[in-house]
Amino acid sequence: MMKSLFIHSVLVGSVLLLTGCGGGSEEESSQKGDTTNPVIDNSGSQGANQNLEKSWLIQGILLNENNQPIKNAKIAVTLDKIEYSTRSDSTGKYSLKTPQDYTYPKYFSGVITAEGYKPSTLLLGFSSNTLTVNNDSNSPKLQTLKETDVIFFNGLTIIHLGDDSFSGSSNSQFQVSAQGLTWKDSFNYSAEQKNKYNQICITMTGKGIEASVTKSFISLTNQSGKILKQNLVDSDSSGSYSSSQNCFALNDFSANDQISLNISSNNGGTGYDDFEVINITGQYQNSSGTGTGTGTGTGTGTGSTTGSGSTAGFSSFTGNFGQVVDALTQNASSTSIVNGACSVTRTGNSLTIKIPSKNVSVSLTANEQFGDTSPINGMSTLNMFDASQNLWQITNHTLNGTSVKTGIILIDNKSYVCISN
Repeated sequence: MMKSLFIHSVLVGSVLLLTGCGGGSEEESSQKGDTTNPVIDNSGSQGANQNLEKSWLIQGILLNENNQPIKNAKIAVTLDKIEYSTRSDSTGKYSLKTPQDYTYPKYFSGVITAEGYKPSTLLLGFSSNTLTVNNDSNSPKLQTLKETDVIFFNGLTIIHLGDDSFSGSSNSQFQVSAQGLTWKDSFNYSAEQKNKYNQICITMTGKGIEASVTKSFISLTNQSGKILKQNLVDSDSSGSYSSSQNCFALNDFSANDQISLNISSNNGGTGYDDFEVINITGQYQNSSGTGTGTGTGTGTGTGSTTGSGSTAGFSSFTGNFGQVVDALTQNASSTSIVNGACSVTRTGNSLTIKIPSKNVSVSLTANEQFGDTSPINGMSTLNMFDASQNLWQITNHTLNGTSVKTGIILIDNKSYVCISN
């Protein structure tokens, strides 16, 4: 059971690498992201009206903080690989159509963007054959962008991280298929910002996040390899959306650093955490602490940047099944199940995986441990990262009295796996 679960996770898991820059206009954001998705623009003035034969109608009015209408704001919802969008008129009103002939998740979301304003999350639901709008999110008062705001343009659409293997109320229904295990974007920490602000708080809206179990995480990395990590904040256990915030001290980063923001699904012992996030933004602040929190307030508590627990039990072994997976093409090359099919050799922070029948010998030296090595549900995992966010991992699992050991190296878009049971 463990073998098939892990192999499936590696086979379908790919790295979602989206590069972009914080800040800028909404016009820029509309040109970034996945341009392969079809777009159905059903606004009367901005594009051809699609006139869906049977459709749900989402309506609202967009005003600014002074109750003035916002014209030409974009309202967009992505379902599977199709984006449904419209624009607000001169009075701030809009009407967005989505198809009735569609199997909706219980909770889903979209985003409202307008040039010069902070984006806002559109929260939607579907039950009893009826589409609903939650928390009056269809008619928000949009806030004017300030110099402290950082907009991650590639975070303005729905992002599903994980391996598409999930169950339970909070992980049962998703809006789009899994796009990989890691999402990335970046921002420039200018000299002016360095002089004014020593902290950045990253805010997002998400569902299905179970980081207290899986240790799924958010991290910042600069070009010199400095890494800060924190666990993500769990979303609502009902499976609905909730807002969360992670705050990072920037004292150890230098002026003009290009800082990478990474959000990653982690394997917590029962498979990778599947979750969706949308509307990822940042805000510079001045503060003496770091931490996490829910809602819109500044989080409290100290974020973890390194793992804990003994690593002595995560030792070298010989396996009976090996596999190489290309995450981009999802092509997999596997060995037969035979003794000596592969080997895992650990020396301190270095790991080597050899798969002789595939002419594979790959090594990775990491510089940071992340996550606790204490057993969770009979499984313990040691994760080690290098400065480029490549990963090696050893997992020990006892299932019905049988010991299973797994070694994996993830470098760029390739996974190298060795399993022993």
